[in-house]
Amino acid sequence: MCAIGHNEDANPAIGQTGFLVQVEIDDSSYGDKEFFTAYCYPGVIPGNAFGFNMHGLVLTVDACSPKRYALNGTPRQFLTRAMLASASEDDILNMLTSEHIAYGFSVNFVCSPSTTLWNVEVAPGERDSNETLISCYLVSNDYYIHFNRYERLEVEEIPRRIQSSNHRFRRAHQLPPPRTESDILNILGDDGESQWPIYRTPTGKDFSLTVATALFDLHKGVIDIWRYNPKWSKPIYRFRLKDGEQLPC
Repeated sequence: MCAIGHNEDANPAIGQTGFLVQVEIDDSSYGDKEFFTAYCYPGVIPGNAFGFNMHGLVLTVDACSPKRYALNGTPRQFLTRAMLASASEDDILNMLTSEHIAYGFSVNFVCSPSTTLWNVEVAPGERDSNETLISCYLVSNDYYIHFNRYERLEVEEIPRRIQSSNHRFRRAHQLPPPRTESDILNILGDDGESQWPIYRTPTGKDFSLTVATALFDLHKGVIDIWRYNPKWSKPIYRFRLKDGEQLPC
């Protein structure tokens, strides 16, 4: 099995207003042709959540909350949108290592037919500097779980914004290691911790909502997307990765 699972967590209003786009750009004055599918927030350009493109790129993004920011840096939304045009892993790695980043994030990606999964953490360096902190992790033979916090970069984070991630991280590692797609969905849909569940619903402490769940199966070449908890509901969309064609669920 080679798969990527992702929960998209956001303000509960996004649950009723988030949407999928399929975009084709074929304009020689613009640049190379693009064709991608992505989950979007209202008023935000594609690339903020999860998506895939005509080159076999699969991309998921985790927002992070470092205390530092760089006013003279490139916003992450511009970078992750540009990534949706990438044709290879090297394209993304070169982009991330050459840009000065305004704010932090983490990105998971693979470019099929390769099944090599990367996680890259990015953060701005010292304030008023052009430094960008970056940590690249190659997931080789096992599994990797990442939340909305830094796991490798030593970056000071906003405490209240990583409370949920801390709890979800601990809970995920209490569950059986994922060996099958069902195992992945059981983790993504877990609500065993009532106040800070992995599959998020607004509670007395956590105000976010899991607005969509995606499972990319790299061997089958498909993505399934859920609107509700994947432990008990069926996917509402299935797309073929190589051409974006919608398939029966």
